[in-house]
Amino acid sequence: MPLLISEGREVYNAYAIVHDFFDAFGFAGAKTEVERLLTAALKTGVCRKSTPSMILFRTQKLCDLTNAAFVIYNHRSRNEAAILLEHGMPDISQSQNYMPSHCKNEQWEYFPRHLSAAQYHDPYKAIHKFCNYLSEHQWVQVLKDVTEYALSEGFIETEESGWTYNLFTMKKRLLQLIEACWLIELRINNDELRMPRLF
Repeated sequence: MPLLISEGREVYNAYAIVHDFFDAFGFAGAKTEVERLLTAALKTGVCRKSTPSMILFRTQKLCDLTNAAFVIYNHRSRNEAAILLEHGMPDISQSQNYMPSHCKNEQWEYFPRHLSAAQYHDPYKAIHKFCNYLSEHQWVQVLKDVTEYALSEGFIETEESGWTYNLFTMKKRLLQLIEACWLIELRINNDELRMPRLF
């Protein structure tokens, strides 16, 4: 199903950003990089597994994904193709609902482990939760702050840093955002032509 150009240019662009995010990074790679970035900011200081330019590039892509999520949320955009009508626990045997058809025997890598059952069936609920946790400006600032700590020798949770956010909750919300956007992207677009690429 094509992107929803009839919903308006801003919403169309938001869905295009979601598409481009996964076209560039893939699903598993995006989640791994978020965890790596937050771990570097929290524990080890400098993120040594990537160059500074790549860290900044990935942060910008996360900021773009955040902005796209807020556009989808603020416009109350919902593509019904992304929403499953069933209820209860997700049926993992229905792998077409969460993974590309060309990825045989990779269910564990693709199954969204950070979403509730309700969010799995309706990924827009995870976007709603993400957008209600912090404002768009706060999310973007948090991502920039985390990146700054990941690029320096400092640690994010020190008394001097003035850090006031719960990093565990932020990590969970970011991973939920990525998984929800992945489900939306997969369910509304043709996955046959796109091979995921890792970081």
